[in-house]
Amino acid sequence: DLQDYLTEAVDNFCKDTMGFTYYESHLLYFGTGSVTNLHRDIHAGLRHRNDIFDLIDEEDLYSQFRKFWIPLEDRKTGHFFEVNGVPIVDWKANDIIEFQSCYPHCGANCGPEPRIALLITGTYVKKDE
Repeated sequence: DLQDYLTEAVDNFCKDTMGFTYYESHLLYFGTGSVTNLHRDIHAGLRHRNDIFDLIDEEDLYSQFRKFWIPLEDRKTGHFFEVNGVPIVDWKANDIIEFQSCYPHCGANCGPEPRIALLITGTYVKKDE
């Protein structure tokens, strides 16, 4: 609900650039010792909040969503992000890293400085009107 520069930039990217019908963004702050365990996304929250859960068959789930991880600062010592067993290294602030959420992914901060990133997930699914 905020109307600041970041919100407007995310909205423009999602609506105008990507053409998403439904999307969510999350600002991630990883302090020292923060971990996101290895997992795959099923986008249940986004699907429920937008009442589109029943519009997406399980076998089509991963072809219906796009996911972007955007670091907001350059990588620092102890920062970690991995997708499908491949570490993402030496990222720079504002890199746009798209990955398939069907692949296992995880992240952590074992360093002294926070790791801050933006996560965007979107879909082109439309409700029948």
